[in-house]
Amino acid sequence: MTRRMYFLLDDLAGANAIANELLLARVENHHMHFIARKGTDLGKLPEASFAQKTDIVHGAQLGLVMGAAIGIAVGWFVYARILPPPGMVFDLIIVLAGALLGALLGTWLSSMIGAGRPNTRHRKFEKDIAAGRILLMVDVAADQVTELAERVHLRVPGATDRGIEAAIPAFP
Repeated sequence: MTRRMYFLLDDLAGANAIANELLLARVENHHMHFIARKGTDLGKLPEASFAQKTDIVHGAQLGLVMGAAIGIAVGWFVYARILPPPGMVFDLIIVLAGALLGALLGTWLSSMIGAGRPNTRHRKFEKDIAAGRILLMVDVAADQVTELAERVHLRVPGATDRGIEAAIPAFP
């Protein structure tokens, strides 16, 4: 299983040193994600993707669940109150169609809203990033967590451990 480790770094030199150390530890570039204050040039460091910086994934997940629930309620209402055709046995199809339509619309609308908001998982890092620190998210195998944390602290003593996510999302 993969874990996402978070580190806060004081400057770009420390970020480059840790990136090099992680590469020596055989952590591939696409498993490292750096976030810095807007306007900061990260150079060759791998910057976090749009989906990692924004709340688009969380919004889509929330919209899927809420849209499906509302779609089921609307489908049930349409069947029970508006379209009760005699002898027709399509009640389940109407409710399922409502759920599907609601899920699609909810996912789309909520992801568009989430695209304009910062990632809720990074809320605890906002002040540090605004102050000029750099956030590193690195995705590693569970058995490498301790070793990589030690390597990071040996290489850049000013790096601050900011936690580990139990399981990283498949997307992003």
